[in-house]
Amino acid sequence: MTMKRAVDVVPGDRVRLASGREMNITRIERDFLGRDDLVGFVEDTHQRWFAQALLVTADVITVSQVAPRNR
Repeated sequence: MTMKRAVDVVPGDRVRLASGREMNITRIERDFLGRDDLVGFVEDTHQRWFAQALLVTADVITVSQVAPRNR
C-alpha cells in the first residue's frame, strides 16, 4: 500500500477512500463538475458503477494495481 495524492491516481489503481470503501479506478474525470480543484474517480464494471469526487490534493491509499479493462 502506498499513499498518493488524488491527482496522481491513474486508471487501473485500486484505492481505499477515507470512508474505508475500496474501488477500482476505471476512469478519472478531471475538472469534475467544472471545478479545477476536483477529480471524479469512476468504477464502471459489469458488477457495479460507483463514482467519488475528491479534492486534487486529497491523500488516498493505493491498495494495488489492477489491469484496466477495455470496454
